[in-house]
Amino acid sequence: EVDPQNQPQVAEYFQRHFPDVIPLIPDLMEEYRTNPVGSLVTVRTNPWNLGKVVLLGDAAHAIVPFFGQGMNAGFQDGYMLYQQIKQHCAVGVSSSGSSSSSGGGGGGVTTVQEQLLAAANEFATERRPATDALGLLCLDHLYDMAFNTAS
Repeated sequence: EVDPQNQPQVAEYFQRHFPDVIPLIPDLMEEYRTNPVGSLVTVRTNPWNLGKVVLLGDAAHAIVPFFGQGMNAGFQDGYMLYQQIKQHCAVGVSSSGSSSSSGGGGGGVTTVQEQLLAAANEFATERRPATDALGLLCLDHLYDMAFNTAS
């Protein structure tokens, strides 16, 4: 491990591993010192929704960046939640906040809040297996790149 505060150690590390990059970064020592290495993590949360809060994207399922699908997964979350809201929430809502359920909410009179909670529950239940699989796929790709490629 390289101590970012130890300039000779940083210089030796870059000279040994990345000599061609040294002339391209004039302020290499300062850049290395002020931009610490971060961790690569995968986040799996459960539940994705609790009360009036629904987690989407990296807040629910952050993945390592080795498959290039993190942002796409977040966009897909938004679209799928939108589809569930469209399906569960009735078109007409009375001034009392209740409506006749015309969506997939199960019939009868329900409040908008109940419809939104049902949409959030179904979204999380349907979406989570795909994002768990994507997270595993990204980790597999990371391991494949780390251990099965020539350096």
